[in-house]
Amino acid sequence: MEEDGGGVDGPFVAAGRDTGAGPMLTVWMLDPNDCGLLTGWPKTVENWSTHDDYKKAVSIGVAVDVDEAGNIIVAGNFWVGNKPQGYVVLLNWAGSRLWEKAGQPGAAMAGLACARSWRPTRAHPAAPPDRRRSPRGCRAAWTTAPRP
Repeated sequence: MEEDGGGVDGPFVAAGRDTGAGPMLTVWMLDPNDCGLLTGWPKTVENWSTHDDYKKAVSIGVAVDVDEAGNIIVAGNFWVGNKPQGYVVLLNWAGSRLWEKAGQPGAAMAGLACARSWRPTRAHPAAPPDRRRSPRGCRAAWTTAPRP
C-alpha cells in the first residue's frame, strides 16, 4: 500500500455506521495484506464535509472506488424528509475532501463506476498500453427513488 501522497491501492468499505444518532456515511481503508483497519481510518461525512447539514443527516454508503490518481470516490445517500438524496465525494489518499456534491431529494445514488477513458483517432487507432489499465474518470448512477 502506498501512503506517501501518491495514492492508495488498498481495499475500502463504504457503509452506514450508527454511532447513536442514526447511520452515518463512513469509509474504512483496510490493509491489503490482512484487512486490518489502517491508522487514521475510518472517516465519516462529519470528518470531511464542509456542510453542517450533511454532517447531521442520516446517511449510508452505496459504493466506493479509487481513481487513477489514487483519490477515493464515495457514493452514498442522505435521508431528507423520508426521501433519499444522492451524494458523491472525492477524497484524497488521506481521507480529506477534494469536492462533494449532493443531488436533489428523491434522486438516490445506486452505484458508482470508474473507468479510464480513451477515444480512437486516425492517428492513434489503438490505445497505448498505459491506457489499457487503471481507472481515470468516474460516473455516478443517479436514480429516481421508487415512490412508496
